[in-house]
Amino acid sequence: MKSPVVLITGCSSGIGFHTAVHLSEKNCTVYAGMLDPEKDAISLKNATSIPDSLIPLKLDITKTEEIQNAIHQILDQNGCIDVLINNAAYGLFGPVDSCTMQEIKDQFAVNLFGTIELTHAVIPIFRKQQGGKIICISSLRAFKSSSVQGVYSATKSALEAVGESWASTLFPWNIFVTLVEPGATSTSFPSNMIFGSFYSGQEDPYPNVLENSLNLVNEWNEDKMRAQDPKEIALLIERLINEPSPPLRIQTSDEAKEEVSRFSNDPTGAVWLKEEQAIMSKWFLSETSTNNSSS
Repeated sequence: MKSPVVLITGCSSGIGFHTAVHLSEKNCTVYAGMLDPEKDAISLKNATSIPDSLIPLKLDITKTEEIQNAIHQILDQNGCIDVLINNAAYGLFGPVDSCTMQEIKDQFAVNLFGTIELTHAVIPIFRKQQGGKIICISSLRAFKSSSVQGVYSATKSALEAVGESWASTLFPWNIFVTLVEPGATSTSFPSNMIFGSFYSGQEDPYPNVLENSLNLVNEWNEDKMRAQDPKEIALLIERLINEPSPPLRIQTSDEAKEEVSRFSNDPTGAVWLKEEQAIMSKWFLSETSTNNSSS
């Protein structure tokens, strides 16, 4: 079997980093998207015993030119893309009104709009190939928001909605979409957060809220009993790539499953997707009949 060609965004650290390393050691050709490959690729290369299968790639998903360049490079070198893993994201920290409109727009630009633009650039390739897998790293926060992560939660909720739409419309081309939903994960996510600055230079109504919330986030992140090892998520993603018919939604830990179950009677999305695809199948069949009769 040929090695699956995988494009992963946000590989400088965390889930993206560990997934890129793991998959490169598991018979995958991995293109690891990074903002600064010259700096970040050193640790990436040192972490794997199969460096030839791990290719650092300059990719800022908010820049159309870099998206196009990345895709052209992969196609020129391999002729295909088998799996797209949308992982690039960061957290905007603070109550929603403590964030400036520019900070909110920047958060959506990375966590949602860039992901959509990259995915829409890959979808025609998957259609031509008659197959492909789109794996989006969502979050428990898509279901359970937080007083100080409202904007981040909003981007993940929106990603869920978009991912569900992709899953219900791309299946005729054998394109599968999975939303991976981690809870607390032991990564550098807290240290990479951007703090809302709306109240900078004026009286801040939330000093105690922010301090206590940040302490709690750091406490969870350092709690090995609570925070999941990102390597476990990398193993899960490997299974999704190898699974012929992966689920629409999957939680990465028992805690995440329990939390999502509190908010959803259909944690995997299987019931909704089956119903939605049944409706869409009729419409696709109707379109085919209409096109045939008019030709």
